[in-house]
Amino acid sequence: MFRFSLIDKQRMIYFLFILVLLYGTIAILFGIIYIVLDVTNLGKLIDHYGHTSEYFEHPPLNYLVKPFYFSAVTLFSVGYGDISPFGLAKVFAVLEAMIGYILPAAVVMQYLRYQPVSIPTYRQANKRKNNHF
Repeated sequence: MFRFSLIDKQRMIYFLFILVLLYGTIAILFGIIYIVLDVTNLGKLIDHYGHTSEYFEHPPLNYLVKPFYFSAVTLFSVGYGDISPFGLAKVFAVLEAMIGYILPAAVVMQYLRYQPVSIPTYRQANKRKNNHF
């Protein structure tokens, strides 16, 4: 059975905190980018079901919630399909989705890089397997 030391647990919590912080920062950054694109008419986010929701009655709230909601849905690769990007917003949506795919792998690689336990190579594993007699 594999047991984690206190230092390993603290390191895991630290990297989890970093991952959450990175995701939050990226989602907010892209939300701001979508607002800027909308204001400058370079890209729009079209809500296909906005007329049926309650927050549609409050345009300022809708104007702020929609870009951040779309950013989070895109970053986490959920993609509900209720909001679609148009114009330059498509480019940023693709970029954000790629970051959402790559970020967890990068954090895991950083975590493994700082692990004191070495992973045996293929030759070392076969050598141990063949030397059991």
